Amino acid sequence: MRILRTRTTVVLAAVLLVTSVTGVLGATTSKKYVFKPGVTLEIGADMGGGVRLDTVKFDIPDGSGGRMRLSGVPRAEVSIANGGPEPIRVGIAIAVFDADGNLVAVGSSGSKLLSIKSQRVSYYTLSFDHVNNRIHEGATFQITVETK
Repeated sequence: MRILRTRTTVVLAAVLLVTSVTGVLGATTSKKYVFKPGVTLEIGADMGGGVRLDTVKFDIPDGSGGRMRLSGVPRAEVSIANGGPEPIRVGIAIAVFDADGNLVAVGSSGSKLLSIKSQRVSYYTLSFDHVNNRIHEGATFQITVETK
């Protein structure tokens, strides 16, 4: 009887711990911003639970896009801050749109091996490997950050 009571207490404590953390885990934030290549955009978007999208910078090499990619692939550098009490993992997606709202480029990345520790900032590089021919026509971008 005593073993059953101890197991029940441990299971209940584990359930309460998981429920208290799920306010941050599994959250998705998606917002649209003006597309400015070569400029570090100070976003500072609060995602809840102390998680913050800090900066986004697009690096668009001259001549990128099109068939001949001699100068490299367009990329975005994204920084995410974790001010929360627990480590988190993230998934990040960016879609770039022209002035008419047409999709002209898309890239994604995220946590692979390591989490973002509490009170730390992590940097991610998103490559626009496949859909990028018209990235120079970008007017806005939408970024989605999902915590895991």
